[in-house]
Amino acid sequence: MMSKKKWVSYFIVAMVASVFFIYFLFPSDAVRKYIVFKLSSAMPDYTVTIEKIKPVFPPGIKAVNLSVYYHNNNLFDVEQVRIIPGITSFFGQKAIFFFDSKAYGGIVKGQLVFAKDMPFSLMKVKLDLSDIRIGDIKALKEQSYYQILGTLNGNVEYCINEKNLVSGKASFVLSDCQLDIKNLFVKLKPFQFKQIKGKMKIDNNICNIEQCTIKGDQANCNIKGEIIIAKPFPYSMLNIYGNINPNPEFIVDLKKSLPLVSVLLTKKSGKNGYPFKVEGTFDNPDFLLK
Repeated sequence: MMSKKKWVSYFIVAMVASVFFIYFLFPSDAVRKYIVFKLSSAMPDYTVTIEKIKPVFPPGIKAVNLSVYYHNNNLFDVEQVRIIPGITSFFGQKAIFFFDSKAYGGIVKGQLVFAKDMPFSLMKVKLDLSDIRIGDIKALKEQSYYQILGTLNGNVEYCINEKNLVSGKASFVLSDCQLDIKNLFVKLKPFQFKQIKGKMKIDNNICNIEQCTIKGDQANCNIKGEIIIAKPFPYSMLNIYGNINPNPEFIVDLKKSLPLVSVLLTKKSGKNGYPFKVEGTFDNPDFLLK
C-alpha cells in the first residue's frame, strides 16, 4: 500500500499543478469578452469596459480597471473588483454574484442577482459604500450646474421588474461636503456642510426622499420631496421642498452678492427657517423661496 507521505506528496503536486493551470493558463481575454457581452445584454443602455481579468481564490475573478458608460457618458470607474459566484448560481433560475471593489479612495461591496432566462437580465442590486470621494466621480465632475465634494458612506438596495421599473431603498451620510453652484449671474462662496444625512425609497422609478438633514457652518436644512427618475438620469424631474436656517454670517455674505434676497430672508425669518422649493431637473434645477 502507498504510504501516507506519498499520498501527501501526490496531493501537493496535484494542488500546485492545478494552481498553475488555473492561474497561468487562465483564458483571461476570453472571459473578459464574455463578461462584457453578458453585462451589455443585461443592461442594454450601458457599456462596460474591462482592462484585464484574473482568477482569484475562493473561486472567482478579479476585474482590473472596470468602467461603466451610459450612452457613451462615463458614470464611474473601478480600480479593481473581485467577483465570486454564490453556490446557488449553479442551480435554479437566478445567478447570484458577490463582489467587493476599490473605487474613488473607498470600498464598495455588494451583491448582484441576474435572471438566467433569455435575455440575461439584472434583477436585484445591493451596495454598501464606505469612504467614497464623490468629487472624484467623473459624472459628477462634469456637471454643468454644480460641483460637489465630500466623503460618502451608505447602502443601496433596489430591484428591477420585468417592465424595467426600479424599486428599492437607500440611506447615506455625506461628510465634509462642499457644494459650489456654477453658472449663476453672481458668484457665491462654496457652501460648506459638516454632514448631509438622508433616507429614501424608490417605487416604480419615483424616488421619495423621506428624510434629509443638512448641517453646516453657513446654514442648516431639512428636505423632503420626490425625484421622478428619467433616462438619461440628469433629466430626472425634481419636486423637493424644505426649510433652510441660514447663519447670520451667511446673510451678511448674501448682502454683498444678492441684496434683495438677503432682505427677503431677513423679513421672512421664522421659527422653522425659510421655506423653499427646488423644481426642474438635475441638469437644470430651479431654486424658489416660498
